[in-house]
Amino acid sequence: MVQDGELMDERNNDFDFDFMPIGQAIKKAREAREMTREQLSGIIGYAPRHIQSIENEGEYPSIELFIQLITMFDVSVDDLKRSILHIIYRETQRSAQPVYCIVDDDIASHTRPSSQALHPIEAAYFHQSHLKGRQDYGHQVVSVMLSCNGITLSYAVRLYDKSKSKIQIVKEIAEELPIVPVVAYFLCDSW
Repeated sequence: MVQDGELMDERNNDFDFDFMPIGQAIKKAREAREMTREQLSGIIGYAPRHIQSIENEGEYPSIELFIQLITMFDVSVDDLKRSILHIIYRETQRSAQPVYCIVDDDIASHTRPSSQALHPIEAAYFHQSHLKGRQDYGHQVVSVMLSCNGITLSYAVRLYDKSKSKIQIVKEIAEELPIVPVVAYFLCDSW
């Protein structure tokens, strides 16, 4: 659909992203440091009312402010993962669409250490990069994304444990997730 000269994605315009759980985690972390909204406002340069809207009304901040807040208050990965689950599971309940858990391996490339390096990067090795068509130096990681009804969010990134089979890795991820309200499918290639 075109509106005011801009192409609009009707599906995304109908989606009500609930930022409330993440806002509440930020509020909890701020209060744990005994910091007022006014004090935070002076540090980050946003009005206390804007901070209140993020924390209590689910208003979503710019990505820059979001990263600044979760970094400043050390909002835990577990809090973020719970928020992602809440968003995806709420969408599956609303739309009755399945949840897709997408599991894929990748290489987090690093500069190859020189022969002079005293402390090479721990757990980094050479891996076959299908994208580059050659060996690449870095960490081999497994990324996990959750998707429902066109909404895809990154859920986790972990080092690839080569002592486990792909089936074991996917099984561990499945056991970590709460029961899905509708139905779930795991999508992974044969890496």
